[in-house]
Amino acid sequence: MLQPGYYLRSCITRLLVFVVFVLPLACDVTSDDPDDNGPLLPPPGPRFMGAASGDLVTLDDFEVNQLPKIPWQSEPREGAALAFSDMPEYFRTGPGIAMQEPLQPGRNRVYVYHVVGEGQGSGVITAVLENTGDEDMTVAFRAYAFPPPSANYLFIGKEGLARYFETRFLDAQVPQPITIAPGERAVLDPEMDSAVTSYPVLVHGFYEFDIDQPGVVSVLMRRTGTDSRDAVDELELLPRRLPGERTSGAGRGLFEQADFDITNADDFILDSADGVKRLIIADGNDDDWVRGWDSIAEGEYENRGNYGVMYHISIERKSSDNRGIAVLMGNNYAIGPNDPNNFCMNQSGAVFVDAGADPRGVVRIPENETFFNTKGEYVLLQAYRPLREGETHTMNIIYSPPGASCLPTPIVFVPFGRD
Repeated sequence: MLQPGYYLRSCITRLLVFVVFVLPLACDVTSDDPDDNGPLLPPPGPRFMGAASGDLVTLDDFEVNQLPKIPWQSEPREGAALAFSDMPEYFRTGPGIAMQEPLQPGRNRVYVYHVVGEGQGSGVITAVLENTGDEDMTVAFRAYAFPPPSANYLFIGKEGLARYFETRFLDAQVPQPITIAPGERAVLDPEMDSAVTSYPVLVHGFYEFDIDQPGVVSVLMRRTGTDSRDAVDELELLPRRLPGERTSGAGRGLFEQADFDITNADDFILDSADGVKRLIIADGNDDDWVRGWDSIAEGEYENRGNYGVMYHISIERKSSDNRGIAVLMGNNYAIGPNDPNNFCMNQSGAVFVDAGADPRGVVRIPENETFFNTKGEYVLLQAYRPLREGETHTMNIIYSPPGASCLPTPIVFVPFGRD
């Protein structure tokens, strides 16, 4: 996950985006169906600084990196196996297979993040799925995101997540099912397979689907005029680090555990009376990088960024001082707007929020700009009314680190009054 001229870095210097998801009082937005018929929220109450979800707001009275952290605990959650392809991020030596992993029947997620190498002309970066079972394979898509390839990495990172959530949790269209005969192959996404790109254009695909037969997925770069299905047999398997080249990318391989529940630790309840706090995950410190198997390298490796991982966050809150809570996206590296020595300051993303002061839906971060980068700037994700004495409410958040923004991206919880 990179910005032009830079390769993917880890945790504190890494590309990421963030996803937040908050539900009505008794609804469970972390289920597969965000339209659960739970009780409606009471009137949403006051807005935070008059802003709507996706708006930029300026807060100068605290330093985001110095805020106290919310204590949390993590548990594995049933979800999708993740086949992640981002190494080598650049095809610097021309065509080859960057990732090749077996997939089992059930739910699978494929995340593709690659660029044709500088000086390598043009080519096609694509994903091919092979049916290794004994019967026809049906590929039923549950989420689909393929923004048009572009050198605007921050826009691609934002749109990739936004379209994933629109198709996964809203009614946006996904491709029709694919049928693959035993021993045969098909391209996973014909749109990706028809896109001819060259340096520095980013190819970014994010897919989730169910299959009913075992298979193998390959992510590759080929030249035009070559059939992607045949290229799987013809191209070499690329090492994680290309000879004579620097390492590029956050990782690759199959990560069987790629969904987690994040909840309050012990008896902690977020109280508006305790002031501003932040939640930090996907940083490689408080939250370890997930580990998976790289079949090409025949070894276990990290996904340094937890890209493609889905976090289902449930934070319980109360209002001892009768204040509401605004949930915002912060930026650890903001200096801007024009610091040529700080490529990390530009941040974008997308979230999915449920009803609060604003309706449920996808929020682009920020809504009306490609990114935000100025110290003191935050993007409002959702605002929640004050709670009555003795009442609690759980804010349910879904977050996934996308490419093109540096990690970690803090979620900030700011108490606010009715005026």
